[in-house]
Amino acid sequence: MTSRKVTFTGHDGQTLAARLDEPQGETRSYALFAHCFTCGKDIAAARRISQRLAILGIGVLRFDFTGLGHSEGEFANTTFSSNVEDLRRAAAWMADQGMAPQLLIGHSLGGAAILKAAGDIASARAVVTIGAPFDPGHVTQNFAGALDRIEADGAAEVQLGAQKIRIGQAFVEDVAASQLEKAIHDLKKPLLVLHAPRDTVVGIDNATQIFRAALHPKSFVSLDKSDHLVTEPEDAEYAASVISAWAQHYLNIAPPPPPPGVPEGVTRVSEADPKGFQQDIVDLADVVPFLFAVSGDGGVCFNFCLGIVDTHADQVGREEVSFLRCHGTKTSCMCICKCGTSQAQDDCGCAKNTFHC
Repeated sequence: MTSRKVTFTGHDGQTLAARLDEPQGETRSYALFAHCFTCGKDIAAARRISQRLAILGIGVLRFDFTGLGHSEGEFANTTFSSNVEDLRRAAAWMADQGMAPQLLIGHSLGGAAILKAAGDIASARAVVTIGAPFDPGHVTQNFAGALDRIEADGAAEVQLGAQKIRIGQAFVEDVAASQLEKAIHDLKKPLLVLHAPRDTVVGIDNATQIFRAALHPKSFVSLDKSDHLVTEPEDAEYAASVISAWAQHYLNIAPPPPPPGVPEGVTRVSEADPKGFQQDIVDLADVVPFLFAVSGDGGVCFNFCLGIVDTHADQVGREEVSFLRCHGTKTSCMCICKCGTSQAQDDCGCAKNTFHC
C-alpha cells in the first residue's frame, strides 16, 4: 500500500488537504471517505479503514473538511451544506485525475454528508455509512450547553472531546434545517449501514431510520462492541473487511486471478500503518495481484512456513541475498544468490531468511 499527500480546492476556494491511499498492485476501484464531525482525515478509524481497503485493492481519498486538520479556512465559517459541497469538489477532483469514486463512505456526520451528496456524484455506485445520524441536527447535542452563547455572539468556542473548536450560528441553523429522508429515499444506489448497538453518541435508532428510509438494495451490519469513533483496530479492520466484501458485488470488482507462477498458498505480509507496527496479511491468490520474481538482481523473499514475505533489492557488492523460494511440497527451500550459485535448504521452517552466497 502507498499513501501520498494531495490537495484540491474546496467550496470557497480554500486549499483542502487530503491523503490518497492506494494499493501496491492494481487499483480495482476508488472510494471517497468523509470523516466524522470535527475529526479530520487522520483519525484512527479513517486511517485504518482507508488503508485496509487499499490493501484489498480499493484506492481511497480521505480529506480534511474546510477549516479542519491541515486544510485552509475557518471552521466557524462553514456549514453542513458547505461540507456537502466539499465532498462534491473532492469527487470532481478525483474524476479529473482519472479515478472517479465508485464507492462513497461516511463516518458519523460525514455519513450524513455523504448521503446528501451521493445523488450529485454520478460515478458513485454504492454508499456506506458508519455510525451516521438520520437527522444531521443531532450533532448539536455535542455542544448543547453553548447554543445560547453561539446565538448571542454569532460564534463561540466549544469543547469537543480533547479539542476546542469555534462553531458559528450559521452552522447551527444550517444543520438544524438539513433533512436526509428524501435524499436517502431517492438515493438509487445500494446502501450499507454500519452501526454499533452500543454507540452512545449516535444511537442505533438512527441506523433504523436510515435503513427504513432507503429503498432496496440495502444492508445493515452491526459493529457489535465498537464505540462511535471505531477506536479499536479490530473494529476498524472488521468494518473495512465488511465494506470490501459487500462492495465487490455492486462495483463488479471480482478478485483478480493470481499472476502466472505464483505457487498455491502464497501469503503477503505488508505494513498497514506506516506510522506504527500494524501489519496486514493477505492471501495473494485470492485478494491482490503480486509480482512473483526471483532473480540475481532483486526480487521477493519468501518464507512460506513462517508466513513472512518481504521485498528487497539486492545491492551491488552486497554479500547477502534475501531471496527464498519454497518449491511444491514446501519441504525444500532454495536460496538464489546474486553470484549465480544456489544453496539447498532442508527445512522451510528455518528462522532466518537471509543466506550467504
